[in-house]
Amino acid sequence: MTDADELKPTKYRQRHKPVDVPGPAIVRVDKQIKDVDGNIAAPFVVRDAVAILERAGKLDQPAADAARKFGEDFATAALSGYQTVDLARPIGGGGQGTGGPTEAVYGARERVWRALQALGGIGAPGASICWDVLGMGLSIKEHSERTIFGSRSLDPRTATGILVGAAHTLSVHYGF
Repeated sequence: MTDADELKPTKYRQRHKPVDVPGPAIVRVDKQIKDVDGNIAAPFVVRDAVAILERAGKLDQPAADAARKFGEDFATAALSGYQTVDLARPIGGGGQGTGGPTEAVYGARERVWRALQALGGIGAPGASICWDVLGMGLSIKEHSERTIFGSRSLDPRTATGILVGAAHTLSVHYGF
């Protein structure tokens, strides 16, 4: 095995595709970049659900921008659970013992909450898929598999339609 083979995604990972998109889930970037050591690199990237839907013509620019805005707010709000903070701590300026959420985090959480309300509330299908796909970074298929209606999981094509509709609702909500 060569060094180049070690850097490639596994065959298993390359086989998994996003819904409704031909080609692998992992692709090389379009242009070469320099890595941290200054060497030329052509890294692999995981395809973004919003970019895929935009490229397929299912999302227009305002809807795609709104979906990305929700994702940015979600990340700023630190809602993913990867790095949680003690919410009982007071808002602080970064000193010892005041490492709680900042004003920016609280503002982002408020924006996420208002967006979820615009999508029908936390239990609505549009809010749920935005939380999972745009916020948590799950694929549409992963969201579909974990969303149960009655005794069956949600069809990925239906989930794609829900995400497209939610992105358009977000574009109105954000004023794009």
